[in-house]
Amino acid sequence: MVDATAGHELLSFMDAFSRYNQILMHPDDQEKMVFITEKGTYCFKVMPFGLKNVGATYQQLVNKMFAEHLKDTMEVYIDDMLVKSLMAEQRLDHLSQAFTVLKKYNMKLNLAKCSFRVSSGKFLGYMLPVYYVSKSLLDAEARYSQFKKLALALVHASRKLRPYFQCHSIVVLTSFPLKKILHKPELSSRLTQWTVELSEFDISFQPRTTVKSQALADCIADFTPNTTVQAKRELMCMNNRSPSKWTLSVDGSSNMNGNGLGIVLTTPKGDVVQRAIRCGFKCINNEAEYEALIAGLSLAKEIRLRKLEVKSDSQLVVNHLYGIYQARGLKMTTYLNLVKELHNVFKEFSIAQVPRTENTHADALANLGSALQCSSQSSIPLLFLQWLVDWKERPMNEPPEEVMDIELSNTWMTLIVKYLEHNELPADKNEACHLRAKATRFTIYEIQLLRKSFSCPYLKSISPEEAKRVLARTP
Repeated sequence: MVDATAGHELLSFMDAFSRYNQILMHPDDQEKMVFITEKGTYCFKVMPFGLKNVGATYQQLVNKMFAEHLKDTMEVYIDDMLVKSLMAEQRLDHLSQAFTVLKKYNMKLNLAKCSFRVSSGKFLGYMLPVYYVSKSLLDAEARYSQFKKLALALVHASRKLRPYFQCHSIVVLTSFPLKKILHKPELSSRLTQWTVELSEFDISFQPRTTVKSQALADCIADFTPNTTVQAKRELMCMNNRSPSKWTLSVDGSSNMNGNGLGIVLTTPKGDVVQRAIRCGFKCINNEAEYEALIAGLSLAKEIRLRKLEVKSDSQLVVNHLYGIYQARGLKMTTYLNLVKELHNVFKEFSIAQVPRTENTHADALANLGSALQCSSQSSIPLLFLQWLVDWKERPMNEPPEEVMDIELSNTWMTLIVKYLEHNELPADKNEACHLRAKATRFTIYEIQLLRKSFSCPYLKSISPEEAKRVLARTP
């Protein structure tokens, strides 16, 4: 519709009143739209909202109504009508033709949404130009991850609407951090290529707000809820997070020094809650394994977890819960029933046997609990000691180094970091375009700016002061 109005001096916009309710149902179809209420049985005499083909039916109606004037003096999209005149003197004649058709078919207008005598220069002030871009995915593209499909959609739109992308600032409304994804360090070569291609345009990303346009809402509805859920799961995986599921690793130890239990509870964000427990009673190794599991489940229940994944290196305990092994003896049966009672508290529960080499954290805590001779709760801090990489023995006659405070100042990295983290760009349009293109080769990983080299390894970015210190240490 935007291209169809080029060169016209005056435009008039009209909006049909009540949209689809102006279409009368065929008498034979009225009884097929029956619905029952408390006051009786009713049927629709006009086309109701919500039908799958109602938009196409309405479009066919207006196409037949204005068939003589379409592409000449009128453009029609569902309930939006546009009367266009190459010269201002023709406006009344063209409007008269349109109103004659409206009166013939008894179609009413919504005057609150009608605008007459609009100059072409003010067109964008009255009409939102909407382009629909579609693409059938190839066999390989259909197997892309959902985030890769989102990036492909943006790239395809930029190729199809290249003149508009080049002339205007583009705002992408999305619920997903697409900008951060395009600058992640573990990008594939294809995503890197797309990032460089998009850097040519002035593109910014904003969270998607409420969509009021029905046409845009119908378009967005094609991005099905299942696809949205899959994209959210991929986002969690890219951020090294599982979907709100906690992990419990347990182990028991029984030896001549005593009995100990090890519990490691890991949050979805990677935080760890760890416990080393010493048992004040004697038990064999299998009983210690059950005691560790019960203690871990009790802790998870206490903090009201809903989803829990348990890892244990005890083949007996895991197979008891799966019903592969039969619990023998009163003590084993009692342990098993207690564990089943506890795991029913959780909305999602799973247990898996892991090799001892993958359960070293809980094993170390269990050994600590069995080795320490204590009868009260205590806290033992764990410290980490490391030699300096560049440590050298100082000669006797060498004076000590003087360490001076360095005043932090802006470096060549400052603008790139501000753009990647906060989407800040220089006020000058040319400088902003140059910075966007330059930033496609950079990413931020663990608060460190890295540059993507052509041979795949990432290069550490440093300030000029750091560069001088590195060169000074180089033999």
